[in-house]
Amino acid sequence: MKGRIVFLGNNVRDEDGQVTLFGDLSSAPVTMEASRMCDAFGLLSGQAIEQADAEQAYIQSPLGGTETYIRLPKELQPDSWKHMRDPVCKLVMSLYGHPDAGGFWQAHCKNALESVGFIEVSESWQSLFYHPELKVMMAVYVDDFKASGPVEALKKAWTLARSKIRTGAPTPIGRYLGCHHNVVELKDRRVIEYDMHDFLEQCVSHYKKVCGEDVDKLPEEDDNEPGKLADAACSVLMKVLYGARLARFDLLKAVAGLASKVTKWSVSFDKRLFRLMCYINDSKGLKMRGYVGRDDKAEDLFLRLFADADFAGCRDTARSTSGVFLGTYGKNTFVPVAAQAKKQSCVSHSTPEAELVAANLALRTQGLPALEVFDKVFGRKVNLFFEEDNNTAISTIKAGYSNTMRHLGRTHRWVPREQKVEADALMNEEFDGFDANKRVMVDFDNLPLKVIPSLMTKLQTMISTQPTVLRHITFNKCTNAKQEDPGSRKEDMLAAGDSLVRGSSMFGAADEKGGVLEEAWRSERRAEKEKPCVAVEFGTFLGYSAIKMARVLGPNARIISFEMDPEVACLALNMIEFAGMSDAIEVWIGQSEDLVCRLARELGPRSVNMVYMDHNQITYHQDFAQLEAMQMLAKDSLLAATQGLKPGAPLLLWRLAEGQKLGRYEFEVVSSPDCGCKQMEDWVVLARFRADNGSQDWSPPEPPREISLLAAECNLM
Repeated sequence: MKGRIVFLGNNVRDEDGQVTLFGDLSSAPVTMEASRMCDAFGLLSGQAIEQADAEQAYIQSPLGGTETYIRLPKELQPDSWKHMRDPVCKLVMSLYGHPDAGGFWQAHCKNALESVGFIEVSESWQSLFYHPELKVMMAVYVDDFKASGPVEALKKAWTLARSKIRTGAPTPIGRYLGCHHNVVELKDRRVIEYDMHDFLEQCVSHYKKVCGEDVDKLPEEDDNEPGKLADAACSVLMKVLYGARLARFDLLKAVAGLASKVTKWSVSFDKRLFRLMCYINDSKGLKMRGYVGRDDKAEDLFLRLFADADFAGCRDTARSTSGVFLGTYGKNTFVPVAAQAKKQSCVSHSTPEAELVAANLALRTQGLPALEVFDKVFGRKVNLFFEEDNNTAISTIKAGYSNTMRHLGRTHRWVPREQKVEADALMNEEFDGFDANKRVMVDFDNLPLKVIPSLMTKLQTMISTQPTVLRHITFNKCTNAKQEDPGSRKEDMLAAGDSLVRGSSMFGAADEKGGVLEEAWRSERRAEKEKPCVAVEFGTFLGYSAIKMARVLGPNARIISFEMDPEVACLALNMIEFAGMSDAIEVWIGQSEDLVCRLARELGPRSVNMVYMDHNQITYHQDFAQLEAMQMLAKDSLLAATQGLKPGAPLLLWRLAEGQKLGRYEFEVVSSPDCGCKQMEDWVVLARFRADNGSQDWSPPEPPREISLLAAECNLM
């Protein structure tokens, strides 16, 4: 028979006899996801998973805060107190039942572990610790300790922890948090089974006890008739939910659906709860399994995150339910980490919209937080592969926007780096052991030079419009680049572009036109102590012009380049990083009208000193007008635009000509041979914006019909 002395927390008074209010210093035990991460780490070859219980955990920690005095039961009072009328004694340790006992125990436990070399993985993963020297993970759930790591290091880790915290002797993992963890040794892998057979039997017994209703006597389904099991349903569902979150992910959706109905329970839900308990009773022997291959190393492991949604699955609210699954994977590895089934808080208008809401939940609550743990434990950047099965949602994520979902505001800007399925096998074949599980869009600095040409060959199938450019630059890198010298890298990138445009018109800032632009750009170069020059480029392409601009403007410059195509932007980012210009050049992805709005939010009015346009010439006048209307142009800011004559930007020229009559602009057109064809002429448009002359929100008169027709013809070139 066991007994426990507790603090009567519901009867705490101050010196005036008033009920005491505490600061709610609650504890944050380790999550179930973190516990399974420990399991995945401990299944690696040469490693193990062990557990131990703290002895009388709370009363190992001192009680802080306001001094508290307690009355002891008479049978526990010493004889020396018999002459006292109402004796009390000071509570020194965190006795179970005190509202703040859990918080003080957690603080004590954290301080104790950190004093012997453990570190908390991060603020978002409280009670999950890692010892960087011993390579041991430790998860603490109140008084239950779980540790995983190399076998010999585990012994040292337990010795260190037990020198500060009293625990029982460590044992191999077994029953932990009510779940049996069975580790099975197979020839090619180590398997862990999560078995909650006993607990689920308790759930069924609890249902029979609290419901006490013979199902045969339940009436037919009726959504309007109040259910007879309404009072008991909550306790049954919450008990089942614990087992579902620990080891029975197949129950999550059903439990979540019924739990959302506890306040409006009907006879229909009586039936549904009965069916759920029948399923649990018949399937309580099911076990969740994970395994790690004996040949898999820590560097082989990565995360895979799945998200899905049922469109308008709730017939009452038309809301969808988000489904999330996160697992640890490898060549011969699969360990489940987390799963969620959560009703969405909004009503989606289409399946892709519901899928995007589910994707947000998956990345925000599971994927990105998990990376914190794995990056810290494995000492490297761990890959997270996000899996989505809706083509429209995939296209929207890649592009960053969707015309059919304009009602959804964008709050995050990111570069999707997509791994093509067909490229995986090609990389395995060509890369001489290079990790084929890494992204195709990789950092060039981490690749051996000999694999760059073959990688570029694979990428050409993805970026069909830029193969010649990409091949030329990357092959030039392989033969000329000095990786230890960033300055050399920048010059090699520019030399590659300069040599390429002799037979191509893909770069607008090279050759003779490049000379005109450089001369104009030099006027914007800032001294080191001056305010930095902010330059905005429309059309990144492969980053050649941005790199040249950064070289001309010098170190005291910030270049923001707009690119609509995410895949092209990824390539440009790699080129810019290889050139050593990542600190000076930013690539923003999306439609120009959206990015100008973002520019206004982040930089404020009159912050842009220079604008370079080399994208779609038919929208030059619109993009420049938007910069003016949002008051982004600083006084005397420079506009430089190529393709003024070929294919032609007549509407921009009309705007500048009309504005010059009012003193808004001063502009000139510089004739230059077209890149790639010396016999053809092109114009470089150079203009100065005079911010003090009139309102920035100005529109020119309607252009003559001939200019409008010319603009339409230019758009067809």
